[in-house]
Amino acid sequence: MENDSEKTKRGRPAVLSVEFEQGLRSLFPENTTTRSLRDVYYRVRAQGLILKARKAGASWSKWLIDEERADAGERGGYKGTILTALGYIADDDDLLATAKFICEIQPTARRAVQILRRARMSKVKVASVVDLTNRFIATLNEYINAHPDCTRQMMFDALMNVGDAVEQRVNSGDGEIE
Repeated sequence: MENDSEKTKRGRPAVLSVEFEQGLRSLFPENTTTRSLRDVYYRVRAQGLILKARKAGASWSKWLIDEERADAGERGGYKGTILTALGYIADDDDLLATAKFICEIQPTARRAVQILRRARMSKVKVASVVDLTNRFIATLNEYINAHPDCTRQMMFDALMNVGDAVEQRVNSGDGEIE
């Protein structure tokens, strides 16, 4: 029979060392659970990378961390929930690319967490203009192969219709493109 020291611990593996966790507890005494301390760690990690990127010229980051608004006590000056979710992204470059994307679309905190969790869990690539363009081209090529009578003007008109549909969606703020 195994003694207690040989049994494996149940639950998630520890993210923070005991010493690091104790250091966080002394800095953030209001965070009493291991989970809240882990969230502080991830939030501070993301914040540090984003502020470092800002010093290198990443002006997009002001939407996530706006010191002036935060210092004035204004709502939305510091998006801690989103920063925590970003901190879970292991690779620094991926974290920054994803943060930039989040700043571009400016979702609610709830929606941002959904996007970030889905991206992290399914290893989905961050959206990019190049990937989207390649998808459009592939779809257009498939259509042309199936419909050889498709003219250049028909292609331009269809792309203009897509542009109008995107504009409508942006203006309405929800739903799929119709």
